Amino acid sequence: MTASSILITGGTSLVAAAMIRQTHSQSSAKPAVALSRSALPEASASRVHYVRGSVIDATCLQSVLRGNPNVVHTIGVFPDDNSESFDVNNQHSHCDSSITVACTMAGKFDPNKNARKDRRALAFVTSKREAEAALLGIEFRNRIRIVIFRPGVIYSFHRRFGIIPLVFGLFIIGFMARPLRAYIPSNLRFLTDLPLQDDDIANAVFEAIDNAAVEGIVDSDGIRLLAKAWGIKRIKSDLLLP
Repeated sequence: MTASSILITGGTSLVAAAMIRQTHSQSSAKPAVALSRSALPEASASRVHYVRGSVIDATCLQSVLRGNPNVVHTIGVFPDDNSESFDVNNQHSHCDSSITVACTMAGKFDPNKNARKDRRALAFVTSKREAEAALLGIEFRNRIRIVIFRPGVIYSFHRRFGIIPLVFGLFIIGFMARPLRAYIPSNLRFLTDLPLQDDDIANAVFEAIDNAAVEGIVDSDGIRLLAKAWGIKRIKSDLLLP
């Protein structure tokens, strides 16, 4: 396992798969460790190491965090306590897994060793927005850098082919609605967001990790800018290669 690589939780998800493809093809991208309950360790290659496990397994999470301070969390909310694969205390069924990962990271990499690491008030959430508020709140402020992507609709030319016709329709709606964005109610402005390709999100993640100035919530337009910035870095890196 390579030191200072990127840990991807949910290593078989759509975005994770895109990151792994880009890691294989880009010399400028950090090596990756992909954690997933369905991962196949025997599929590991020189730049990608697969680990079968779960973020709800504290021992497993501590192990894969070793030497991997850059974490890309692509898992949603914990399954409910009726799930066959879910065997923890019922109260955790409403806890967003991103909070679990952030708490573990803060405990491991927090430069302020005097800060309390046992707070529980932010551990229980009922929606993504609550999870975002918790991640950006005082619990983790100045302890770990957190970047939250809000990409909207994600499409891929490698998976989920059935969604591509819908994507074209959303592009048309988005282009038509964008000039009117200022007049559209805030709860409907998502209609002006153009769909994002999974590879662009992967490149934006690489830039967010590389650029320490990136922090907080990043919307779809911001993701595109990050992806473009990483593309420029990649071109420069390729030109410098012998």
